[in-house]
Amino acid sequence: MSTEIIVRGQARDLRAPDRAIIHLDVNKRGRDRARIHTEVAAAVTELVAATKTLAKENEGALVETSVAQASQRSWKDKSGQMFTESVSVRLTFADFAVMSRFLFDVVSDVVQLSYVEWALSAEARDIVRSILGAEAVRDAQARADIFAKAADLTIVSVQSLADPGLLGRDEDAQYAARDRGMMPRGLAKAGVGMGDTGAGYDLTPEDIETETQVEARFLAE
Repeated sequence: MSTEIIVRGQARDLRAPDRAIIHLDVNKRGRDRARIHTEVAAAVTELVAATKTLAKENEGALVETSVAQASQRSWKDKSGQMFTESVSVRLTFADFAVMSRFLFDVVSDVVQLSYVEWALSAEARDIVRSILGAEAVRDAQARADIFAKAADLTIVSVQSLADPGLLGRDEDAQYAARDRGMMPRGLAKAGVGMGDTGAGYDLTPEDIETETQVEARFLAE
């Protein structure tokens, strides 16, 4: 008589990031709306020009640039009307030393560093996904073997393998587990190590922890 064994295999990877996504906020506030708009627009133009120069002089260091639409806000205080305008700029770097020097050159009263995301490139994520998928399956098999031996049985076949929540669990459990197939941790950290070293910002990368889980059904006899 066959016995079904259902287990969950897990695997974990910890490695240094190969991408840094910096979030810059170009922001100005004051009483004169037209002047604020002119100063913010000029700062954004200068920043974009600096990224183009950097990309030309450091091939491959800057891999992506994104500039959002301007956001404006106004309110009244005791002295009258106040205005603010801001533009979010996101830059993805593959060379952290170049990034640090770039920040030292561009950050000012108008251009401010909001936070840094440490991440893995698409290529690195594919490698991690492949490694962890195999390790999670091996872990599931090892768990099933333990159960089978405890019951004086032997694993004879694999019935099914799936991401968490896809082997007939209840709906709430499926939603809770839907993002746990491959789950990177520590991608973002606000205010990371921003000490001025004199030659650039000291931005110490944080290791990326990725966890993978797989659900498996085995048959034992």
